[in-house]
Amino acid sequence: MTKAGPERAAFEARYLLEECFGLNRAGLILHADRQVNNHEQEAFLALVDQRRRGLPLQYIVGKTHFWSRDFILTPDVLIPRPETEFLVEQALARIRESWSQSEHLRLLDLGTGSGVIADVLADELGCTVIGVDISWPALQVAWRNIHAHGLTGQVSLLCADMFSAFSRETTFHAIVANLPYVETEGREKLDREVVDHEPALALFAGPDGLACYRRCIAEAGTHLCAGGLLVLEIGAAQGEAIANLLARHGFVDIAISHDYAGLPRCACACKG
Repeated sequence: MTKAGPERAAFEARYLLEECFGLNRAGLILHADRQVNNHEQEAFLALVDQRRRGLPLQYIVGKTHFWSRDFILTPDVLIPRPETEFLVEQALARIRESWSQSEHLRLLDLGTGSGVIADVLADELGCTVIGVDISWPALQVAWRNIHAHGLTGQVSLLCADMFSAFSRETTFHAIVANLPYVETEGREKLDREVVDHEPALALFAGPDGLACYRRCIAEAGTHLCAGGLLVLEIGAAQGEAIANLLARHGFVDIAISHDYAGLPRCACACKG
């Protein structure tokens, strides 16, 4: 099922069993002697076959866990990772530090994908968030998540290419972005599961991986209110380049935060 070793294979098999039979781990133990019928056996083996062919577990079961809640997933969106939870942690901390009345804030989530960032920010801060993505199928996934978590009154979704849907007069207190940042030539460095199954549109951003952030940083200042925040998830080797871009476009209080693996992962700056 996987090349990661027998322990990982056992975990994945148990996980698929839980999803197939609608049981948790304790339930599997309690029903260990239960006989399965042909239909149930075929359903489980079909899941195993998908995994054997490299489809990520999250796509097989159609969901993932992020920020202590479940999110619907399809192959139209990236699988949220711990790096993005770190981005959300940093964004929440900086926003709360800057504004005490967060429920009155207006935030923008660029490259919303499955909607996890917009969802968590809206729920944690009680504010309104607009999630933007260029992919209509991705926004359909995001909408399902926003609806499932009862946040349709706080989160709006737009299908657009970055800031193209907004006039110059439209501003936000904070812009949080998890845009593509993998260099095109870096394809071979990624796991085959990622390259073969996750959407390339949400991964790759030109020869150095900075194409999307060059544009984002150049345009973001126009759409931030005075003292507004720009918070970006970045590649581990991009900290210096991103900091230089931010400074070149007039941002101040530039900070590059390292994730729990000690790698540069989040850039935060204020509109100058």
